[in-house]
Amino acid sequence: MKPTLPNIYATILISLIPFIGIKIFNFPTSYYSTIDTFSLSLLIFITLKLSLYISKLVYVIIATTITFMIFTFYSISIEFFKFYDTYISYDGLALFNDLISAARNFTLKKPLIYISLITLSTFFLSCLVQKIKFKTNRKNNSLVIIFSIFTFILLTSIHNDRYFFQKMASVYSGQSATVIESFENPLMTMFRSTPIISRLVEEQSDINATLYNDLLSKKMMDNSLDKLPEEYSLEKYKDIIPEYPGYKQLVDYNQPLLAIPQTKLKPNNKNIILIVMESFRMYERGKNIGEIELTPNINNIAKESLDLTNFYSTNRTTVKSELAILCGLPEISKISPFSITAGSLRGDCAPKILLENGYETIWFHGHSKKFFNRENFHPSLGFSRLYSKENFIEDGYDEKNDIGWGVPDRILFKKAIDSLKEIKKPFFAEILTLSNHQPFNWNFENDSMFSSSTSYSGDDTYKNYLKGINYSDYSLGSFFRDFKKSELFNNTILIITGDHGVPFYDNNNIDEGLKSEILYKVPLLIYSKDLKHKVDTNIYSHLDIAPTILSLLNIREPNLFLGRAIIGIDKTTAPRPIFLMNKDSYGFKFSKLSCSENYQKCNETEYMNKVMEQSKNLFHYLNISQNAGYPIFPENFFKKNQVAISKNNEK
Repeated sequence: MKPTLPNIYATILISLIPFIGIKIFNFPTSYYSTIDTFSLSLLIFITLKLSLYISKLVYVIIATTITFMIFTFYSISIEFFKFYDTYISYDGLALFNDLISAARNFTLKKPLIYISLITLSTFFLSCLVQKIKFKTNRKNNSLVIIFSIFTFILLTSIHNDRYFFQKMASVYSGQSATVIESFENPLMTMFRSTPIISRLVEEQSDINATLYNDLLSKKMMDNSLDKLPEEYSLEKYKDIIPEYPGYKQLVDYNQPLLAIPQTKLKPNNKNIILIVMESFRMYERGKNIGEIELTPNINNIAKESLDLTNFYSTNRTTVKSELAILCGLPEISKISPFSITAGSLRGDCAPKILLENGYETIWFHGHSKKFFNRENFHPSLGFSRLYSKENFIEDGYDEKNDIGWGVPDRILFKKAIDSLKEIKKPFFAEILTLSNHQPFNWNFENDSMFSSSTSYSGDDTYKNYLKGINYSDYSLGSFFRDFKKSELFNNTILIITGDHGVPFYDNNNIDEGLKSEILYKVPLLIYSKDLKHKVDTNIYSHLDIAPTILSLLNIREPNLFLGRAIIGIDKTTAPRPIFLMNKDSYGFKFSKLSCSENYQKCNETEYMNKVMEQSKNLFHYLNISQNAGYPIFPENFFKKNQVAISKNNEK
């Protein structure tokens, strides 16, 4: 089939699909996203123009396929951005199975209608133009060559400085990196993130740095590193690493965060129940909707607990937050979590340390253990048993009772406490709730025991989120009442926190800095019958939970915790580094220093500059250490540094 003018006109119309998609899905636009969309249109034009030389059938198939794929990808990108706060990139492909699993929980009816209509329109338009004949000339063929060259320039060199300008824009506009990234074209974001294209625009110095870090990680992984390079040594960030009561740290060792206990203690054999509440922020705790309390149960528990009111999550994804909570170390992967990219951790997390000290360690959750590869990852953290959706079904649970992603929180709590009552030895249990999960538009009345007369108003997403908060609080209250009536009450410590916040607000005109605070600040309550109520306004984070658990149990073991104990035998109120991770950027808190992602507040004094520089050095070390699986080699430490330890102990 010859490339006649009607064919070319149809091709141009079809190549405008990305512009149509952006309008239909109402994507934010900017200078760069317009260039991106134009570049994509040129690529489509070139592809279709070349297909005209083959046959009518090939042309129609390619046009229909391109239309379907683009609109499908755009619609999925919307949900992906809501879920992960970024568009899909090459790194995110590791999440493919989890995305497919999660897709059933999001409504895609509207995008599918658009896809169907435009696909059919494209098909009939392509068939129609074949019946009209116009003369054309060979000069039209030169369009392919010209547009190919122009497209390559647009896709590579013109984007060399795009991220620099975006970062600067975030600084001067006060907008977060997430807001700036929302102006990207999602399909072109994926295209540029592929290794071939990213290498074309990446500076050689960055490529060399990546290769160098990979080499260090491999050496660290197999314990063949003779000496940690100076730029990663503790000297570069020691001012933001607080002393660890009861432990010794030596500056000259290849594991600068390794802490070795000075003396061992007799464990008190108390149980620990760690409750991690899905998407539960501090901002909603204590709010009223009309005259009705939104969170009456957690409010009452707080009145009997150690109540940490300036407590922060370290990440935006649950499994990443779990690594911080259980291992005292930040998860700094860009998009795909470490649980998927690596599969296991080589260090000693709190569950593993407790398991080795005779504890039963069990994890409860209402979703599949396959999600985020927890069935492999969590045993490496030290869990001896995982009780998930699969186990509920084996025990006769009817999936018709699901709320949202899986087993309702109330049923999850009931199963957990009934199971824990049967354990005859000390245990550590994590209960990870599920019902208050995006997109929040669940029928919470599916739990026949839950009824809320609360009237919610405002934006639909935030309104639904409040319903989820209310239901989670109700479920927690049911658990707490059962707990206080059980024998567990006498010898068990409860730790209650939220996994992360969500980027939805009752007022979108809130200052960006305040939005960041709302997004990362979560509750932390520590409760036991022997603990008096107290409000602690010091700044802590998820990183402090693992050392706090050991401190409460009088257990000391070698560890790499970046956090420090909040309460117990090894407690300290010393300032500690707090990372607020968002993909490959981070906010940072230390003492009175508080920096958002765009570093607006980080350059005011010489002290702030020094602290922020040390946080970057620490971040670089954590990067290579995490790539190696956060390995710990205490045996080598004792062999190489036994004399140094003896001298330190004498002091």
